Amino acid sequence: MCVQISAILSDYDGTLCPTTSVRSKENVITEELENILWDISEKIPICIVSSKDFGFLHNKTKFASIVSCMLGIETLVLNRHERIITLSQRRSKEDVSNRIPKCHDFLCVKNSYSSIHDTTLQHNSELLSQMAEEIASNFNDVSIEHKFTSLPKKVLAGITIDWRHRDDWKSFKVKSEPRLRKIIKRTPAAG
Repeated sequence: MCVQISAILSDYDGTLCPTTSVRSKENVITEELENILWDISEKIPICIVSSKDFGFLHNKTKFASIVSCMLGIETLVLNRHERIITLSQRRSKEDVSNRIPKCHDFLCVKNSYSSIHDTTLQHNSELLSQMAEEIASNFNDVSIEHKFTSLPKKVLAGITIDWRHRDDWKSFKVKSEPRLRKIIKRTPAAG
């Protein structure tokens, strides 16, 4: 029996590369894996499904045909990118900025779909912004990653609260996480 694979769906952070803080430069796919994914993408579509936003994923997943961002809040069908430069060439000390084609989000996107109505998304954006501000003012030792929709309007559609960088993250979880949960629960839900 011959089985044919029609497409590949994969998470990004923690699957194709190590899970790290969003500010880390370590969450990139290895050159070897990126080359394999480019080869596969010439034969079948690859879809990335992630909790990250398109601004984070775009330049890291140019081999993908579809990118589903922020756990499905936004899904983008992409135009085919050209395979110009490898990761090692990007990391080399020589200036490669002139060889990397400039790619603007709106030129790369064939179609985009949102699982949330624009009115609800805008309302949630305001709530998320307030929540992020309150968390930042009460917890100066956490990182808050803001996640935005892609063009034409960049709307705050999600946040991630991260304390993995702390040496004592387990004690933070025990001592501070209950206070953090209260802030999150106190924020009114969108209707």
